Amino acid sequence: MLTALVLGVGMNSCTDWLLIYPEGETLLEDYWKTGADIEKVVASCYRSMQEEDFIARTFVWGELRSDNLVAGKEATDEQKSLLDVNILATNTWSKWSAFYVPINYANTVLHYAPGVMEEDKNLTLSQMNAYRAEALAVRAFCYFYLVRAFRDVPFVRQATIDDTAEFDMAKTPGHLILDTLIMDLQEAKRYARVSYGANTAHNKGRFTQQSIRALLADIYLWAASGIGTDSLPEAKAREYWEGCVRECREFQAYENSLDILAQSYLADMDFFLSDVFIGGNSSESIFELQYSYSAGLANKAIPALYGSSKKRGQVAVSEVLNPLNYTSLFKSTDMRKYYFVQPSQEGFRDVAKYICGSVDALGDDNFSFGYSYDEYNNVVFYRLPDIYLMEAEALVELSSGSTDPRMTDAIVLLNKTYKRANPKMNRNDTLSLISYNSVQEMRRLVLDERQREFMFEGKRWFDLLRMARRLNDTEIVTDAVMPKYTDFADLSLALSKMSNMDALYMPINAEEIKNNQLLEQNPFYSIGSEVTTSK
Repeated sequence: MLTALVLGVGMNSCTDWLLIYPEGETLLEDYWKTGADIEKVVASCYRSMQEEDFIARTFVWGELRSDNLVAGKEATDEQKSLLDVNILATNTWSKWSAFYVPINYANTVLHYAPGVMEEDKNLTLSQMNAYRAEALAVRAFCYFYLVRAFRDVPFVRQATIDDTAEFDMAKTPGHLILDTLIMDLQEAKRYARVSYGANTAHNKGRFTQQSIRALLADIYLWAASGIGTDSLPEAKAREYWEGCVRECREFQAYENSLDILAQSYLADMDFFLSDVFIGGNSSESIFELQYSYSAGLANKAIPALYGSSKKRGQVAVSEVLNPLNYTSLFKSTDMRKYYFVQPSQEGFRDVAKYICGSVDALGDDNFSFGYSYDEYNNVVFYRLPDIYLMEAEALVELSSGSTDPRMTDAIVLLNKTYKRANPKMNRNDTLSLISYNSVQEMRRLVLDERQREFMFEGKRWFDLLRMARRLNDTEIVTDAVMPKYTDFADLSLALSKMSNMDALYMPINAEEIKNNQLLEQNPFYSIGSEVTTSK
């Protein structure tokens, strides 16, 4: 952690999450002299993303309200409010400061790094540009979460060094932010490191050309969904989908050019949990934040949310994903339905992914799970299935129907993850255009396969919201979450609120509104007290 910079974290003012304060008189006078100084601030970008508040929000914002999860034994009142679609602007889960910390570190690198070349003659232009590429990627990664969670947010692109800057800032429309992120990432991709050689932790834990391609493809996919809600012209949406396909194919082309021992490949299903989520930095990993016992860097967010051998989690698995109920989502041969969800304990089904490393078959679809999670396991954000399923989704949206060759390409990609998860299925049970012979049916198949593959990884709510945006209709969200509400009153209230597209985003925290005179509350949360009061 950089000792010359001190972040203003945990303070009340909305300005504090932007501040970097000098320690003594060292910041400008004695710092930014060598390439090593840049390296330390780049490291601080990643370090700030490893904080518990940051990690927890990536999962809560991207997963909690979906059909995958319900309140667990240890759920907090604020988490229950999110699950009940009863989100107040005072709910602390609506705070976004944890994301503006790495954003400001990244802005600082972008501001000061070019000047270091005048001080350090050993710092080459390519090295400096590689640092800038990482900073651009970190900033884009953080803003992408903010846009998906809040839609429109303050878009800060300048380093905030002291308290003389003007901090009141209005929101920038999310679609404009995405366009800027796309341009930034295209630049970053040109200058980023291809790899860090044998340093696997850096290859998986720092942004390289390959992980930038994955992030860029994801942003293209989200931007294209504006065709439904943001009056995005169809030609522009197609440009975004084509961009997603291009990035995914560039990723795969690079992998195919490598020596076979260096290529990415899907982990074996028998060792999936232990290799991908417990061991970390697996063969299919693209980007994951690194934790280390030797460095004393622990990840407390995951065991708090999903539980551990020592305590129950704050959230539990929805009965929608009960192996006895979800035969329509999973084939009997699909190992994901057994590997990802633990059996009932005290009335709750617990998440196995991220938590359990060993799974033993006991017969008759009965499995036992061994806890392997500790607080030093990595957090995975992108892996090889992301590339396959993002490309498949974009191809479906670009296609004109079942006879379009892009539909065949999409089926091939979908079968990569599907076959891995169904090692004992009959040859005739593979996914086929005979069964999914329209754009609408293929669109549904992609969404289902993403749910099967990525459940509990912080993606499901964003997937539902992206499709609702694409169709300009919340029905796909309400249809998905409806089965998890067992009380009719809860169901009626939740469906009433989620019928409003604006309700699918988070409110801006009340403290931010209070301290930033230019901020306006997101529409759903400012139309009346009847939608923001507790039941």
